[in-house]
Amino acid sequence: MWGVVIAIVVAIVVAVVAVVAALVAALVGAVLGGLAGMRFHRNVDKTGLGS
Repeated sequence: MWGVVIAIVVAIVVAVVAVVAALVAALVGAVLGGLAGMRFHRNVDKTGLGS
């Protein structure tokens, strides 16, 4: 009986850790993408694309 309860608790903990890891990965990706986009657009603005 306790083995089943422990297995369920472990599964829930693993699921919560996986969700948190996915959220952190998405946040890091968004920040890095924003920084890369900002750098690109600053270079385009400095160069004067099309002028």
